[in-house]
Amino acid sequence: MMAFISPDKGKETLSSSPSDAARDQLPWVEKYRPSDLDHVLAQPDIMNTSTQIECLMCLVKKFIEQGRLPHLLLYGPPGTGKTTTANAVCCALYGAKWRSQGSVLELNASDERGIDVVRDQIKTFAETRGLQSNTMGTFKIVILDEADAMTSAAQNALRRVMEKHVRHVRFIILCNYASQIIPALQSRCTKFRFSPLQDGDLELRLKQVADQEQVQLTPEANQAIVRLARGDMRKVMNVLQACAAANSNPTMAIGEDLVYAVTATAHPRDLDAAFTILLQESSIRMAVLKTEKILQDNAMALSDLVTALFDRLCVYEIPKEIRGPLLKAMADCEHRVSAGVNVHESIQLRALVGAFFQARLQA
Repeated sequence: MMAFISPDKGKETLSSSPSDAARDQLPWVEKYRPSDLDHVLAQPDIMNTSTQIECLMCLVKKFIEQGRLPHLLLYGPPGTGKTTTANAVCCALYGAKWRSQGSVLELNASDERGIDVVRDQIKTFAETRGLQSNTMGTFKIVILDEADAMTSAAQNALRRVMEKHVRHVRFIILCNYASQIIPALQSRCTKFRFSPLQDGDLELRLKQVADQEQVQLTPEANQAIVRLARGDMRKVMNVLQACAAANSNPTMAIGEDLVYAVTATAHPRDLDAAFTILLQESSIRMAVLKTEKILQDNAMALSDLVTALFDRLCVYEIPKEIRGPLLKAMADCEHRVSAGVNVHESIQLRALVGAFFQARLQA
């Protein structure tokens, strides 16, 4: 949901008034959220459903300038700029104080996802003509966040509301998975997919905020935060703020050990040790015991270990005769753990170790 900011405009956007105490108390993910389309540079190569455009923000600006803003469906992983874009659209239409003007209805569909909310809140809001004028006339916005959690009945009811009140209401639907939105709603919206942000964009944003907050980071810590974020700008901001709060000596730069500690993530050296044990240990019993110790020492779940091992299988040079069976075994293990058998993680761990030993014998 957090989007990154262009380098030439970063200084203007990041600056905050020293007298604005309320702003200083905000979480950094909200404090440094871009507030208008001019400062949002998210997804520059985003793909429209029918044609490629140079920039999503450029297209949205054209929609607003021409008075032809359609219903929007913004979907993609968390932390990639969807909510920021929706807020920026409202800011462009109603100004900086758009939240207090009553022309925008914001709902989190994961909390209010039944048909009642469509019949009561959304329908009532849509039937009331807005008095606040904007660049497109007397025109209101409904923002539905996490809409993929809405029931099918609620989505079908929403379809009729969108049709009936299209003259004076626009919907901005946000979700992680567009496949969870019924085709009837998708066909009424202009769809844009938000991809995970690039590491270079995350590093740029991380450096801007760290400089603004006077937080020192070692290069290793910088890389660790970006690596753990996996394209999620919100996670970058939250981890940075947590590290700054946990740093007992602000005069010293934050190291990667602190980053892994505050995120409860195993250090790469421990993960490399577990990977080496599974590939080289001669005794199954010792391999299980050593791997269990690594999990306990790092308070790490088996699913986290499987994810880390997958990353290493994709990087290290391993014969394809081993790689294929291992990937299948790890997928099965992850599926069983996620299906609710985590109370027997020790059994799944032994199955994982056995899969590594079996793959080694077949190679």
